[in-house]
Formats: sequence, C-alpha cells, structure tokens
Amino acid sequence: MEELDIRDIIHIIRKHFRIIVLTILLFASASGIISVFFLDDVYASSTTLIVSKQNQNSNVNEIQLSDVNLSRNLVDTYSVIIKSNRVLENVVSDLGLNISVNTLKSKINVSAEGNTEILRITVEDLIPEQARDIADSTAEVFISEVNKLLNMENVQVIDTARVSQIPIRPTTVRNCIIAAFLGLMVGLGIIYLIEYLDNTIKTQEDAEEFLKLPVIGRIPNFDTKKSKKKSADRSPRLATGAATRAPVTEAYKTLRTNIQFSNVDNNLKVLMVTSTSKGEGKSSTAANLAVSIAQSNKKVLLIDCDLRSSIVHRIFHLLNEKGLTNILVGEAEPSSIVNSGGISNLHIISAGPKPPNPSELLGSTRMQAFLQQAAEIYDMIILDAPPIMPVSDALVLSKYTDGVVYVVGYGDIAREMVIRAKTDLEKVGAKILGSVINDIPLDTLVGYGSYYYYYGSDSDGKGKKGRNKKRRAQHSA
Repeated sequence: MEELDIRDIIHIIRKHFRIIVLTILLFASASGIISVFFLDDVYASSTTLIVSKQNQNSNVNEIQLSDVNLSRNLVDTYSVIIKSNRVLENVVSDLGLNISVNTLKSKINVSAEGNTEILRITVEDLIPEQARDIADSTAEVFISEVNKLLNMENVQVIDTARVSQIPIRPTTVRNCIIAAFLGLMVGLGIIYLIEYLDNTIKTQEDAEEFLKLPVIGRIPNFDTKKSKKKSADRSPRLATGAATRAPVTEAYKTLRTNIQFSNVDNNLKVLMVTSTSKGEGKSSTAANLAVSIAQSNKKVLLIDCDLRSSIVHRIFHLLNEKGLTNILVGEAEPSSIVNSGGISNLHIISAGPKPPNPSELLGSTRMQAFLQQAAEIYDMIILDAPPIMPVSDALVLSKYTDGVVYVVGYGDIAREMVIRAKTDLEKVGAKILGSVINDIPLDTLVGYGSYYYYYGSDSDGKGKKGRNKKRRAQHSA
C-alpha cells in the first residue's frame, strides 16, 4: 500500500464510514446483550480488620513509630496467611461449602488500605448472602489461626461484612464502551485491509506506473450524495448548463487541451473513447469532451458506436429509432440521421437499432468510408466505442481512428484487467493518447474543493443556490 497523507486517510475513513459505524454498533450491542442476558451478577462483601503490635507490657499504652512499622509488616504477612490452605480449608468446613479450596481462593481478595494497618477481606460470589458469610468466616478463622500459630491476639474486626444489594459485575455501560472502542479498532483494521487488498487504479501515479501512459484527464465525481456503487438507474450526464464553471467542466476543458497538445504534429480527426469494462464513464467522457471541443468553435460529430449498449441518445435526450446501424447497412444517409443535440457546433449520431453482428459492422469498409466522408466535414469526430472487454468491437474500430482516449474508472476495475485491455489495444496498433481517470471523489483532488466553493459564491448573489445547481450538473460514470 502506497504512503498515505492525511487527506487520503480522511477520504478512506469517509468512504468506509458505514463499516466503522457497523462494527462499533455490532461490538457494543453484542457486549450489551451478553452483559445483560448471559453474564451472572456478581456480588461483593468485605470484612475490615486492624492489625496492631501486641504490647508486651500491659501497663504501658504508648505507641511508638517502631510499633507502627512492625504492624505494617505484619499486614503483609497476614495477607498471605488469610489465603493459605489451612485457613480456607477451615472456612469450607465451617460453612459446609461445596467448592474446592482453590475455587474459594479465587473468590477472595485481600488488600491493605494504603500504608495503614487496615486489612480488607473482600469476597465475590453469585449469591450475596454467601459472599457475606465467607468474608466473616474467613476473618474469624484467620484470627483464630494467628492466635494458634503466633500466639498473638493483635487482630480485631472493625467492620463485619454486609449483604450487598447491587452487583459489582457485569458493568454493562463500561463493557459497551470498551466493546465500542474495540469495534472502532476492528473497523479501522477492516478498512485498512480493504484498501491494502485494493488493486484498482485510483491515482495518477497508479495509472502512469501500471499503464505506462500519460494521464491526460482527471474527472471528479461532483455528486457527493451519490454512492460510488454502480446501479442500473445511474446514467451519464452532461457537465454543462448551469454549472459552466464547475470543476468537472473545467476538468473536461483540461482534457480537451491535453488532447490538442498530445497531437500537435499530426492531424487528429477521429478520436475513439473506450474503457476496459462497462460503467467506467466512457460515454459521459465522450459526450462531455465533444461538448467541450464544440464550445471551442470546432465542428464536432459525436457517434455512438456502442451498438450493443447505446447510451448517447439518453445523455442528449434524443430518439434512437435510427442511427449508425442504419447507415452501415445502407438503409439511411448520414445527413438524415444526424441530430443537433441543442448545442452549437455539435452534431450527434446515435447507435440506432441493435444489430446481430456489431463487430462486423464496425470493422466494415462501409464504416471506414463513412468516417472518411465525415472527416471532410467535421473538425473532430468522437467515437463512443464499446468497452474492450469482453467483446472485440473497440479493437476492430480502433484501426479507423487517429487516437484513443482510454477511460479508467476510479477504483472500478482490477489493474490486471486494465493492463490486459490496454495491451490488447496496443497489439492491434491503436494509438493511445493517454488515460483519463474518471469519477474521482472530489475530496481527493488537491485544490478542487476550494475552487468549487469560490465559484459557488459569485457576485451574482446566488450563493448556496448556485452551489446546489452546480451539484445537480455533476458528472457521473
């Protein structure tokens, strides 16, 4: 995984935010359910003792510093004696407990109160009355054994144990908080793993490294409310109209300029736009590029050559009763098929009826003759070609073109497939001008965010309304 900056990290977290939320909720909910329904309540009772140095002279009641230190040392010794087998065996016997000494030992905790002579015997048990009885019995047996072993009567009970009405465990709220934190860690680990295993092309560096092609365009996805996940009702749209200065439109202008400079020495007339697979945005790229070139006072013809899955007519709201198919089978003249599309300098030929043999039609001499004829009329002919996989239509069509624009959807296709499709183009002699990374999240593009909001608050006073119009004019693959 390549080195990430803070902007990449924020984008990754935002993109997979649902995963993080779901893991947090899952862990917290599971912890709450387990704590409430599956874990038994544990109660604690404590008996408090005080240890003092036995006075050898009963007529003297003075307490010296050495006496205090000795008492504190005895506290440490007595803590061990309390949990000894000798003491606990007597407790089991006295109370008639049906548990082993080791089990009883695990229920008892002996602690000293700071640097004092106070000992606290705390017993945890599922039954609050039994916890109290064990604590008191342990104290009594311990005092008796100290008298027998050490011949000392220097331990006294301060407080006897009481029955606790409130369990000390499980602490449902604390468990849920800890589980939520663990869920957060797991969620972050999952999205890191997802990104680590992600072998798609997302950045300019990826495209240049793996495709060995210059990146001539980076088209942002400007609809932040739409999911990156492709759906059947998600169709390409034009990035023009009310958003003529939106970043996506400027991105197409940059693409137009880069294409012009990439072919300074040759007369670029017929340009094919294709991609590895369906859904990467080749049709929207072809349509918006055609509009951008037409707006530069060039006469442009956009042809929908995707005879299997035509979409250009939907972008420009045209009928598709007749189109390229009718021209190639000799049923109609190009002049009777051409549509204006409502944009100056731009003419459009839709795909027309779906033929049974798209590859043969696109590779026919009639297609070649038609393109040669159109090249005499138009400054630029843009072909919205089918994707390279899984059919060969684009490869057949590429031999009649002067250049190919290769669209790569941001994070859409495994780079091995993209590389293989690009290699197939090169094998048939296609001249690839460069790649276009399409549908890039806006927050990953340096400078685009500030650019958008700058133009979203023009002096015309549209303000937020203007920005909303720009959002509606976004480009999506």
